Amino acid sequence: MKTVIKAILILTISVIGLASCSDDEKDSPKPSNPTPTTPSNPLDTAACRPTKFSASIMGQSVATDLTYDGSKRLSTAKYSDDDGSSENIFTYNAQGQIIKVDKLEDGVKVSYFDLIYQNNRIITKNTYSKSLVTNQFLIESRERYIYEGNVLKRINKFNFTDTLEVLYAYDEFTFDNKGNVTKKSSYTVTRETMEAKLYSTDEYTYGNLTSSRPMNWMILEEFELLNNKNLPATYKSTYYDNGVPSVDEVTYNFKNLNNKGFPQVLEVDTRFGKVNSTITYTCD
Repeated sequence: MKTVIKAILILTISVIGLASCSDDEKDSPKPSNPTPTTPSNPLDTAACRPTKFSASIMGQSVATDLTYDGSKRLSTAKYSDDDGSSENIFTYNAQGQIIKVDKLEDGVKVSYFDLIYQNNRIITKNTYSKSLVTNQFLIESRERYIYEGNVLKRINKFNFTDTLEVLYAYDEFTFDNKGNVTKKSSYTVTRETMEAKLYSTDEYTYGNLTSSRPMNWMILEEFELLNNKNLPATYKSTYYDNGVPSVDEVTYNFKNLNNKGFPQVLEVDTRFGKVNSTITYTCD
């Protein structure tokens, strides 16, 4: 599923035929006592909950609309642009943990992932896609979460040969002392030799504005960044092609705070220009 931010990045740099975009960052301090990235009770009870995030990019209108359940938890996130729509539907267990996310394209379910917890931490994520042949949902990939204490350090990624799990990639994570992800390093793994090769890095810095799960989903999209505590200030993406890095950067400028301190405007500054987005809230 796309988000408005992802659409901003993709559409902006599509002018010159690139594939992604991002922003600059300095090395973050090592965490002294980082917090878990999968808390046991991730309820969103902030005074204001974002309900719409919209922008106009090169004449195309893009938006993400969010809805909530009776416990103020994110229920649906629907992205739309001139070409159609996609939607994520969130399911929770009795402890308030996300256990499933259904993905729809133009109203039709095309995939989903479920989450397995142990000791209030995600340990497995299974992704299923709809077969065009059988019309059934078949497992496509599996991710296993590795922790040091309460801190997520690595996600091993597997696909399948028949029913056999085959490690094909993994991500490694670094956090600041507030529990924000500051770096994700992604590696591919050669099956025959099990040799790991760095494929890309995503690096983030953060400002002082407090974030929430819905804001993180709208802006950052990555599920592993859902529990970041602060809104991002910069994002830097580096891709390696045969060892040669290709770098893109963006800056996030949150502006026009409402009377409860929540930003109503986000200016995304890329090397191709600036795009302004508006954020709408429901406030208690």
